[in-house]
Amino acid sequence: MKPERIQIFLLLIPAWVLEASQTLTGAVSQSMYRTYEFANAKEAIEFVKWVADLAARCEHYPEIACAGNAVTVRFNVPVEAGGLSEKDFRVAVMIDGMA
Repeated sequence: MKPERIQIFLLLIPAWVLEASQTLTGAVSQSMYRTYEFANAKEAIEFVKWVADLAARCEHYPEIACAGNAVTVRFNVPVEAGGLSEKDFRVAVMIDGMA
């Protein structure tokens, strides 16, 4: 996806962070992530379950990490595979709508 299009999509989800990283083998990936904070671990786990259900319905699976009352959702795609896609952003918008 072109950088200009990514910037437009980020306007819809301003709390998400965009980054690029490089693996030890030199492969470059493009990712975006957001960390959500909840009142307690039980609410965080319920959110994880909801994101997992959404991912299954959309057939699009982000990385999900839960630590205490915080949940980080990340879409990470190698640049050689096309980098972030519109589907990444659509699912992120849906996740933000639930949080």
